[in-house]
Amino acid sequence: MHQSKYIKIFVHLKSIHYIFTTILFVILAGGVFITSERFVNVENDAKVYFIGIAVSMLLLVCSVTRKGLYKLKDALYSSGVSVGFTTVCLMLSVYGLLQHFGFVPSRHYAFPITGTYENPAGFAAMQAALFPFALTLCLNKERNRLIYWFAGLTTIACALTSVLSASRAGVLAICAVAAVVFTLKTKVLSIFKTHKWLWILLVTAVAIVTILLYRVKSASVNGRMFVWRVCWDMIKERPLLGYGIGGIEKHYMDAQAAYFSMHPDSPYVMLADNVTHPFNEYIKLTVNYGFAGLVIALYVLILTVKRLFKSSENVKVIGLAVTASVFVMCQFSYPFHYAAVWLIAGIAIIPAFIQPKAEEKAIVTPRYIRISFPILFTVLLVGICRMMYLDMKWAEMSKRSLAGQTERMLPYYEKMKPQMKHNPLFLYNYAAELNYIGRHEESLVITEECMKLYNDYDVQFLLADNLANTDNIDQAIETYRYAGNMIPCRFEPLDGMMTLYLSSGDTLNAVRIAREIVAKPVKVPSSRVNVIVAAAKQLIE
Repeated sequence: MHQSKYIKIFVHLKSIHYIFTTILFVILAGGVFITSERFVNVENDAKVYFIGIAVSMLLLVCSVTRKGLYKLKDALYSSGVSVGFTTVCLMLSVYGLLQHFGFVPSRHYAFPITGTYENPAGFAAMQAALFPFALTLCLNKERNRLIYWFAGLTTIACALTSVLSASRAGVLAICAVAAVVFTLKTKVLSIFKTHKWLWILLVTAVAIVTILLYRVKSASVNGRMFVWRVCWDMIKERPLLGYGIGGIEKHYMDAQAAYFSMHPDSPYVMLADNVTHPFNEYIKLTVNYGFAGLVIALYVLILTVKRLFKSSENVKVIGLAVTASVFVMCQFSYPFHYAAVWLIAGIAIIPAFIQPKAEEKAIVTPRYIRISFPILFTVLLVGICRMMYLDMKWAEMSKRSLAGQTERMLPYYEKMKPQMKHNPLFLYNYAAELNYIGRHEESLVITEECMKLYNDYDVQFLLADNLANTDNIDQAIETYRYAGNMIPCRFEPLDGMMTLYLSSGDTLNAVRIAREIVAKPVKVPSSRVNVIVAAAKQLIE
């Protein structure tokens, strides 16, 4: 009797359904925890590559297996996915707690909890996206005691680490998930209908929490509101179709420079910094693709919500909760920067677009899919492997260059450039290396190529230095001034202008800039700022 029981368990474990569920768990766990020093971006690149390769291979298996796609569908519907994702959520929460208490080092000097990401944004995005699986398991009526306590512990740990990470977007997303899940899984809505005074209490609580979250980091909130204001100016310039792919990266800092050139006494001067993302996915979408892109995105969102409401209870609850989580995170952060968030959202939402009961003739994967998918995913796999190889080579070159081997590495940079010419960060790195060893004319050319794809304070500062060292003094001064308008609180552009005026014999303008330096308030004290101020005072005296 016992033997028969174990045989059944073994058969279950060997089923394709179970294998797919396990694979999904492994993909997510790898996409959350894997890092590699062999890539340029050790926190995120390894995760992206792992998920890309793993998902490609998974879909390839599904396409060549007669019932693969439908077995994968069954896995997406199963409770095993919820258990697996809850496990990842607990693992990430424990990792965050270990960082908080100092047992594991944080990956950012300014934040105690970052998980395996470069800052709390990635950690909070993952916790908020995984939280619905844990909370839903905890409230599942068919739960057993072990799963109940496991899910309950995960829920508490996830909520606690989200608060400790000091990510306000993460806290709000957790609250939104709790509201959605409790509304759908309990009778809380009927209670609110019966006791209408509870709505007043809820609104008051939300208002208090919002005020407290604002007061925790008011400067950060004001800084983001300023970024949104500048983005609105950009949207007004191109409202319909936007600036295209990479519009924020190419044009935002130009818009910020234009704002401060017209408003030099703005209260936002001390809050300005380099910006590559507006901390709002909807604003970024509108800047890049205009209101046309935003309308399409909102239509897809509404369609998704409608399909989720028509789905089975488990798919509906998890899907709507994950959607609410990502929706809130998109208001104040950049969750779509992380590949694992795309994976979780896809797994939560895709079942809503698949008929739960297929007709008998549709059980077998269609022939055209079984023929075309292997080709498509082979191409995708080759592409990802190529990107990995180039990333690894670039990382090795940059490390050796930092170790004093810049001269030896430059031929490799030159050889790699045709393959990496569409990567602005590579172009900037290449230009900076050329600048470092004094090959300023070559560096100038590469810097101008970089500006076509990406432009910020650092690029402008590098451009100014190259212009100054190629005897384009007037252009260099104007470029330093432009960089100073991008981030008015920085001292380096003024120092560059003062130095160039002195070298060209224009003492009058040099003294004028020196007085600006001395009168300038200091945002972040540093030895570099002290040296610049001391040199300015000496010139005035």
